[in-house]
This record gives sequence, structure tokens and C-alpha cells, in this order.
Amino acid sequence: MNFPVIPPTPEQTYAALPYRFPLFEKQPVVRIPVAGPPPFNTLAVVRTNAHISDYGHANGEIQRRRIVMPTALILADYDPQRPEQQQVVHSSSATVHMMQISTEVGPFTDDNTDFVIAIDGVVTESTIDEDGRWLVSVDVADAFTQVFAGAYAEISSWVLCFEPPGSSTTGTSAGSLTTSGLDPLTVFHKLVALSFELGTAGRDAESTAAVQAAVELLREFDPPAQVLLDYRKALASGLHLLTRRHIADQRLEQARVTAGEAIEAYRQVAATPGADVIVVSGSLANLSGELSAAGLDVESIAAVQAAADVQD
Repeated sequence: MNFPVIPPTPEQTYAALPYRFPLFEKQPVVRIPVAGPPPFNTLAVVRTNAHISDYGHANGEIQRRRIVMPTALILADYDPQRPEQQQVVHSSSATVHMMQISTEVGPFTDDNTDFVIAIDGVVTESTIDEDGRWLVSVDVADAFTQVFAGAYAEISSWVLCFEPPGSSTTGTSAGSLTTSGLDPLTVFHKLVALSFELGTAGRDAESTAAVQAAVELLREFDPPAQVLLDYRKALASGLHLLTRRHIADQRLEQARVTAGEAIEAYRQVAATPGADVIVVSGSLANLSGELSAAGLDVESIAAVQAAADVQD
């Protein structure tokens, strides 16, 4: 005999759960001014909490779906006719940070059950709704057998966007890099990761823009003595990556400029107490090879000379 199962409403399911977690936890957006590259002038740090599974009785089959999540980021003075505000790039990571599963329901029950709760990935492409709210999408999967279950995810995003200078923000907190509570080196590495993701996806212009923003952030940062070595290493590597991006984009004149800056930055790293000059020399040798392959012979020779100098 088959016993019909009548799914409860989400409210009924929530009331029956042993731990009543916060259904929606708002977290402020942190805005960091960045000096380009065009059109970007803002790096927004966005944290989004949202449910990723249906509150209902499951049949044991793996269910896969894409969920579009509204975030707390609303572009200031958004105008759908303003081209600069239609360009948004992001680097996001997602984690399952809450899940609950009931005991089995039915004539034959067991305290144990197999289940799947997974976030397969965050979609690179994102959208902006008519109000200027940024939407991020995630691909999720779950499977449960004879239980009621629910799960929440947290999405951490680093978003490059444009907002008109002097515009007011909605529902967010704003702050500079030095007052936002964020570690500048952490911001740098997130932007570099974003650059790699975009480059892998074939979005070359956005990839270059992300590493350019990373370099510009560090240029404006006055590091304390205890992180001076880490700061100089990050700046040198950022300039090296930016040179590589300019070469890939066939912007050789810009590559000449950033190559010279990268060579000088590597020299500063080598002169910093605690630096591993062998590693610095190797990085300069790698830079030299990349410059030579691009036909930038003068800069390639300068990098080779620097590689030898830092070991003296």
C-alpha cells in the first residue's frame, strides 16, 4: 500500500526544525574606491546568504538547478542607458554554511540516511535587474531520501563596477581601503584571482582590468613595516602579471612601461630585509624570457641585468 505524503509549507517545515537559523541575515556591502581601469571605479565586497534547496519531501533523485540570487549590491544612481554601469565583473566563492535534515518519514524509517548537498559552481556571467541590483547565479545539486531537508549557502563576492562620482549608495556601508577593515593584500590577491578566472574564460579585457585594479590598489597603500616585504612582493608580481596581460592584448607600448616598473619593483623586493634573492632573480629571469618572446629586447636585457644584480 502506498501512503501519500503531503508536503508541508516552508513555514511549517521551518517551525518543525530543531534549530531555527536566521532566515535572512543582511550584511552590509563594503565599497572600495579604485582608480580604474576604465570604466571601473568601485570594488564592492558583497556577502549573500540564500537558501539553495527546497523545503520539501525528496524522492532520492539528484536534483540539479541554477539559482539566481539577488544581492545587497545596488549600483548607485543606476541608469540602464549608461554603458559604464552595464559592465560588471566578479570573483565569487560559495560554501554551504547551514543544512538540516529531518528523520525519515514513512512506514519504514531509519535514523540514518544518505544525502547530497553541493554547490557545483558560481556562474561567471552575472546580471543587473531594472533597479540596479546585482544578481549572482550558482549551480547547485542535492539528493535526499524520505526526509525533509533544507540548506543555506553563503556567497562571498568581489565585484568591479562603476558608480557615478558623488552618488549616494542604497542599503550599504561605504568605506575606503584603509577604513573598511579589509586587508589590502587580501583585496589584491582576490583581484588577481578574478583576473585569472576571466582570462581562463577568454574575457581578456576584463582580465587585464582586474589585475590593473589590483596594482592601482597597492600603489595607493602605505604599508607598515611588518608587512613591507609582503607588500613589495605583491606589487612586483602584480606588475609582472600586468605586463603579461598587456603582451597578451598586443599592447606592447604599455607592456614596456609596466615591465620597467616590474623590474624596479623586483629590485625593491630584493633590497628588503628577509627577501629570498634567489627567488627574486628567478622571477626576473622569467620576466626577461617573456619580454624576449614578445620582441621587447631592451626590456628583456634590463630584466636579465637586474636578475644578476640582485644576487651580488
